[in-house]
Amino acid sequence: MKELNTALALIVCVGMGFIAASLAVRYVLRRTKIVVEPKVPVPWLDDPGFWIGLCEYVLVVAFVAASQYTALGIVFAAKGFARKDDDPDKNTYFLLGTLVNVCLAMVFGLLLRLWLGDLGVQIGS
Repeated sequence: MKELNTALALIVCVGMGFIAASLAVRYVLRRTKIVVEPKVPVPWLDDPGFWIGLCEYVLVVAFVAASQYTALGIVFAAKGFARKDDDPDKNTYFLLGTLVNVCLAMVFGLLLRLWLGDLGVQIGS
């Protein structure tokens, strides 16, 4: 039963959390006046931004759940290094999307840590 609850915690906090974060990022970015053309049309599975956001989300949830908060700097450093652009509007757009995604990932990472702690699962320090 403990394994089933652990699996459920992971599915809810990673899977459902990423869906919620994706919807929140899309909502917030659409509310801005910044227009950034997508690199690919509608099939979002072909969009590199989707996969980057997914990796970012999973890493942040894992780092927070394991209480490795300093490792979050790796995510920001990698995103900052990869997203060099001359257009300040695009930089603002990417930063806003990253911050919304990371904030929600931190919330779900903390929820995962609490949930697994209640199950008696020892993670991190």
